[in-house]
Amino acid sequence: MYFSRTSRIVLSAAWLCASPIVVQGYCTWAGTCVNGSPQGGDWCNSSEQNCLICGNGAQWCGGGSSTPAPTPNGYCTWNPSCNGVAQGGSYCNQGESYCLSCGGAAQWCTTTTTSDPPTPSPTVASTPVPTPSSSPTPDPTASTTAPIPSPSPTPDPTSSSSTPGPVPGPLPTTLDPTPVPSPSGPVENGELTWWTDSLSAVEGSSCEYSKTASIAQGSSWATPYVDPGFHCAVSDDLYDGGAGCGKCYHLVYDGVGGTNPATAGDAYVQVTNSGAGGTKHFDCFDDAFVALTGISTGIFPLSYYEVPCTYAAPTVVVLDGNNAYYVKVLVAGGETSVSAVTMYVNNIPYIMNRVSGATFSTSLSGLTGSAKFEVTFSDGLTEMIDDCFSGQWPVATSSQCQ
Repeated sequence: MYFSRTSRIVLSAAWLCASPIVVQGYCTWAGTCVNGSPQGGDWCNSSEQNCLICGNGAQWCGGGSSTPAPTPNGYCTWNPSCNGVAQGGSYCNQGESYCLSCGGAAQWCTTTTTSDPPTPSPTVASTPVPTPSSSPTPDPTASTTAPIPSPSPTPDPTSSSSTPGPVPGPLPTTLDPTPVPSPSGPVENGELTWWTDSLSAVEGSSCEYSKTASIAQGSSWATPYVDPGFHCAVSDDLYDGGAGCGKCYHLVYDGVGGTNPATAGDAYVQVTNSGAGGTKHFDCFDDAFVALTGISTGIFPLSYYEVPCTYAAPTVVVLDGNNAYYVKVLVAGGETSVSAVTMYVNNIPYIMNRVSGATFSTSLSGLTGSAKFEVTFSDGLTEMIDDCFSGQWPVATSSQCQ
């Protein structure tokens, strides 16, 4: 759903004129709160919780939430030498599982305490045993009958003589937080709109993940790489001529601002289409939109950052086949978008060029035989897909290699 340009300007003005929220504290990756310099952008600096979600050693300073001193049990730090300086705020320092969930190179360092030497027991002098004297002669006039004890009083049945013990409380529980993916990019502010509630819309998307030729011989490669329901079309700056296809983002709506009453939420989404308009704009499927706002309409401000996708083995799908002189392929998989592809036919390399979305093509020299692909991802990692098509290049359209 889109709104007119005039409506967007009015909404943006209202958003900018809202009273700022004063936050007592700031987020930093400096490892110390001495320099007083906020880092990480507005979203990370809006609260201690958001700061720690930003991960990679983020630490909240000020506002009564500074990093505590190391406890007798240990502390969290991003210093590999366990130098005794706790980092990451009170949340990360609650225990080892909390520390490790804070991401990056966080590690839990245990502290050792030196016990005092035992205090020696004082020497006790032995008490001398007195020498017994002779027993006195008993008085014959004294009675040898033992006295009869007085009877015990009859207890009052209405009163209780037992003292109740303490009532045990509930057993303590420890909640192990679910680790949050650390950002692989800076936190940005953007815009959220609703795209559609029809999954078939992905079939016509510009990234071409679900077009007929892409899945004619199966789509097992698309799970979990393309998670049904949490797709978004993005603006041109994020689409980046197709280089943004397959990237994943963590979107966060804090419940403040927007055209409709909504609730705060977040969602992990993947880019599968272009055409959202504007800049820093996510136009999302209904499932993702509802997870973010609780409703299915409106325009909302959001914060976002890039995160690694759930890994899937790289896959090449031939989209223009049976041709030893030209080929077009779809390339998907890994943990982020694909930035470059090289095809090898009989070990002769052919650098492929992006056609559109996640598709690449190249002219060939008519060779037949073995084929393999070298895939480079936007995070710089490279994977080789070997032994494709049983050494029978060229192959038909929709043939797959994984």
